[in-house]
Amino acid sequence: MDYSGLISWGTGVVLGSALLFDSAIKKALISTIKQAPVGALVWMKEHVGIYTGEKNGVPYYIAADGSPYGVREVPLSKNKFTHWVLMDYFNYEERDDEVVTREKIIVNGKECEVDMIRKDGTTCIKTRDVAELLGLKLVIRVECL
Repeated sequence: MDYSGLISWGTGVVLGSALLFDSAIKKALISTIKQAPVGALVWMKEHVGIYTGEKNGVPYYIAADGSPYGVREVPLSKNKFTHWVLMDYFNYEERDDEVVTREKIIVNGKECEVDMIRKDGTTCIKTRDVAELLGLKLVIRVECL
């Protein structure tokens, strides 16, 4: 099955890629994908996918193009999508979950691994990792009154 077929099966709304684009309640250029909610459709002429968010700064989508690989998650750069769109029958609620990932950053020209914490649209680096990168000793003092 191709992706418009998968979307039709999952939602009960039977539309090809052109009609999905035409009936979208919001359309934006793919260059703004970081503003899209997870679940937005990524679109190009005759093909669609579902945006699944970023992994290590790389946008991904679910592909179902009838290939022998089946349904799979791949980097967005593996296709030539032109837009992302929102449909009125999809639920785009943001989840409040905290996600912690181990990622590489460059500090003073040196590659380092840190814990990145993502919650409520904010990304932070753990304090202990920052202290360690700066060569500082972290001391936590708790006082009870």
